[in-house]
Amino acid sequence: LRMRIEERGGRVVEQESITLKDSISMVMNRVLKDNGSSIDLVKEYKNMVLLNLYNPKERMELSLYCNQIIHLFVSEGVIATSMYSFEKQQNFPKVFVSREELIEKSHFLMKLLEVEFIYKHSNDLKSHLNATADAMVKRNIFQNSSDDKFTVNDIETSVPSSTLDSPTLTYLFLCALIWPFVDSYWLSALSLYHLNPDRIKTIPNLIRIMQNIGEKCYFNGQLDLYEAISKETLQNSVLLLLKWGVLEKVEGEREDGNKEVWVRLSEKWRDEKLIRELVEKIGYYKKRSRGYRSRRFRVSHSNDIEDAIKLVLGDVK
Repeated sequence: LRMRIEERGGRVVEQESITLKDSISMVMNRVLKDNGSSIDLVKEYKNMVLLNLYNPKERMELSLYCNQIIHLFVSEGVIATSMYSFEKQQNFPKVFVSREELIEKSHFLMKLLEVEFIYKHSNDLKSHLNATADAMVKRNIFQNSSDDKFTVNDIETSVPSSTLDSPTLTYLFLCALIWPFVDSYWLSALSLYHLNPDRIKTIPNLIRIMQNIGEKCYFNGQLDLYEAISKETLQNSVLLLLKWGVLEKVEGEREDGNKEVWVRLSEKWRDEKLIRELVEKIGYYKKRSRGYRSRRFRVSHSNDIEDAIKLVLGDVK
C-alpha cells in the first residue's frame, strides 16, 4: 500500500531509525492497545486478532482512516466501481466492457462525486478517464482485448506478497474506497420521495430523513455500509442536487420572524418516474448487499433497490 501511495504522488512518513517491520509492529501495538479511544477497533481473543467485527460506531471511525488516502485513488476507484456495475447487472464475474461504455459510466460517477473531490482534469474528464483506464491495464488490474474491451484481470501470475499485488484484490480495494460515497448519494436520491410532489423541508430535516432511511435499509438488508449515513457526505449530496437542479431553495420566515431556507423538488422533478430512474442509476454502482446472496433471504425479497424504494414509499404514504 505504501508503494501504491507513493506511485500516485502521496507521501508516507519515514522513520529512518526503525525498520519497516518494527514500524508495522509499533502501529499494531498502538491499535491493539486502543490508544485511549473508548472503542476497540481491533479485537483480541487469546493470541489471535479478530477482524470485521465492527459495530456501526466503529465503522464510522474506521472510515476516517480511509479518507486520508482516498483522493490518491479516486479516478481508479471510479473506473473500478463502474466496471463492478457491469458485473452486477450481468450477474456474472467475468464481463467484457467496451471502452466507450466504461468511460461513459465512469463519467457519470465522477460528476456524481464532484462535490466530494477536486479534479485536476475537470475540463477534460473523459480524456483523463481514458488515460486512467490504460494505466490500470499497465498496472495489471485490467486486461484490454484486441477489440478494446476491458475486463478485470483475474489471472494471478505469481503468489501475491500482499493484497495489492493481486489484481482482483486491488480491484476490490479500489471499489471499496468509492462504495460508501455511492451509498450516501443513493440515500439522498431515495429521500426525494419524501419531497414529492411539492413538500418542503429544511436541509437539516432532509438530512435526518436520509439518515433514517439509511438506518432502516442497513438493518433491513438493503445497505451494507453504515458509514454511508455520514452527515458530511449527505450535506454534500444536497449541494449536488441543488447544483443539478433537482432541488430548489425556498426562502421564508419562521414564526419568530427569522429567515429560514427550505428545499423542495424543482417542477421538472415532481415525477415519481424520474426519481426512480435516479435511484436506480446510482444504485447500479452499489456494492451487492450481502443479504441478497442468501436464497432464504431472497424468498421474501426481490432486489435491494426495489425493496428500498418500497420501504421508503411505505413511510411516505
